[in-house]
Amino acid sequence: MFFMTTAVLEKKIVSMTSKMRIFARKLLGDDVYVDDILQNVFIKLWKHVADGATILNLEAFVIRSVRNECLDYKKSFHRLHIAPTDEINDDRLADSLEDSIEEKDSVQKLNSYMMELPENQRCAIILKDYLGYESKEIALMLGISDEAVRQALSRGRKELRQKFIGEKL
Repeated sequence: MFFMTTAVLEKKIVSMTSKMRIFARKLLGDDVYVDDILQNVFIKLWKHVADGATILNLEAFVIRSVRNECLDYKKSFHRLHIAPTDEINDDRLADSLEDSIEEKDSVQKLNSYMMELPENQRCAIILKDYLGYESKEIALMLGISDEAVRQALSRGRKELRQKFIGEKL
């Protein structure tokens, strides 16, 4: 991105906010601190732009920043000493699955299994399957190679599949 006005930057950030919120929610496993995470990312972004830094791919920069903030939050002392909240499902999934208790249970189990995955696998699956990014975009956002993204997706999906199959046996 070359020189960008405040209005243009605001418009681009607003258009990415829902994806950022979903990504943060899935990484954290709940909705409680998502707004705090996003606020920190916005502050850092504004400071970065105000300092005159050049951002080549704003979306990749923001997703990586959200990921890093979530990782920092999870490692913080504060997070380790707070009782976890009940898991909050994605509203779109909850609305579409409301008719079936078994399907709701499956979604809750999937969410808990997702939280058990290694960070790179979870991030890759969320960005690819929930948010619809391409492997090349994910590689840029996570700072890894295309092959590493494909491996993370494959291994993460395989582990999720095995947990569901193992549970049904």
